[in-house]
Amino acid sequence: MPAAVSTLPRPVLVVVLATGAGILAILLFLRGSSGLYGEDGPVEIASVVAYLGAAVAYAAAAPGLAAGRYWQIPATLLLAAAREMDLDKSLLSGGILKSRFYTGDFPLWEKLVGLVIVVFALWAGLRLIRHGAGPVWRALRSGRGWPWLVVGALVGVVVAKGFDGIGRKLRPLGIEVSQALNDQLGDVEEWLELGAAAAILLAVALWARSRARPT
Repeated sequence: MPAAVSTLPRPVLVVVLATGAGILAILLFLRGSSGLYGEDGPVEIASVVAYLGAAVAYAAAAPGLAAGRYWQIPATLLLAAAREMDLDKSLLSGGILKSRFYTGDFPLWEKLVGLVIVVFALWAGLRLIRHGAGPVWRALRSGRGWPWLVVGALVGVVVAKGFDGIGRKLRPLGIEVSQALNDQLGDVEEWLELGAAAAILLAVALWARSRARPT
């Protein structure tokens, strides 16, 4: 076993190995008639598993932080997993991230639930920036590896969102994208999202290692 892996705290090691094995099994054995891609496809499911694994790994590495000052980290990872599962669209009658859900003819209680979820997500995001920007910057300056993975994951998510429905986004600008290219970029989007989730999982593992054995 590589030294970088064997020096992980045992609970984190178990979670990371189990998550990695789960992702590999999903990609190898859950291929349906549409292959790897599409809603509820293996690549998307693997992204969900990676985010869930990262949340559990963080809680295993630092239960006091996960339940205290830095609760927003596992919360954000769980929200990311829920987003990958499209729960923002399927949980209620409409998409809670769309303004028309709150202005349209939907039940008031659903609007209130959606608003609570959105406010909670924004609160967690603001806390993530407020309490996380400093440690990430200091870790970057000290040459740690995990913050680079976090930065890479964020870049991957931004690029992936740009590829999502790119034909629809470029049409108002007079740029036509063929359906074939649109589909191919959609597949790339799913791999980028999986890569981002896997990078976050690895970042949590490296953070836990550096926390257990500071350099």
